[in-house]
Amino acid sequence: MKSIFKKYFLLLWVVIVAAYNAVLFLLFNQFAKETLKETSFWVIYGSMMFAFLVWLVIGLLERNTKLGGISPIVTFVYPYLLIIFLMTTIMLFFAKNILVVWVLVPMILISAVLIILAIFACFNRKWIKDNPQKVPELFSVEGLENYFEDLASKCDESCKNVIYDLASICDGLTSMKGSSELDALEKRLFEYASFIKQNAIRAEELNIYHNVEKFRELLKEREALVAKLNQ
Repeated sequence: MKSIFKKYFLLLWVVIVAAYNAVLFLLFNQFAKETLKETSFWVIYGSMMFAFLVWLVIGLLERNTKLGGISPIVTFVYPYLLIIFLMTTIMLFFAKNILVVWVLVPMILISAVLIILAIFACFNRKWIKDNPQKVPELFSVEGLENYFEDLASKCDESCKNVIYDLASICDGLTSMKGSSELDALEKRLFEYASFIKQNAIRAEELNIYHNVEKFRELLKEREALVAKLNQ
């Protein structure tokens, strides 16, 4: 998650859940009050609340990896939340006629898939921890534009535009000598460029946007530092 999103995550969660409950019960009290007496309605409602709870727990407990700022488990929570939301919304329209078992079975199966994916995500997290970044592929800021252009030509369609944008903003960068602070900043740029490449190759959309944002921030820091050094 982005840092500002992480900071206000709990507040956002409360607002979303409160809004969901307000809209749901307002509509059913107004147009389908009898449905509220059905067991199937409360099972469907409980399934959605369970999905919200899973989102809350994982969102609060999982921490981004030190290398690349990756949150492997969170990556799978959002599709899970969306699928459960769509399914429960459709089921609510048929709550008076649907059997409880036909509510529970798909919810259990989808939750089981999430658990399996979360296990694989934990393995991925361990792999990231056990395999720190190797030798950098970049040694000067002049090479960033070509680096991203080459990456964009090879990566998944979902990541191409953001990679080409990075290539564009790196156009015209030139190296400066004699500043240890600038050297350290550029080293971090190269590291995040490598993280972005890993995300793009694996089509990790949520993670790539986190690292792209961090790369842009570092690029702005470099711009400000270069301006200061040129004074």
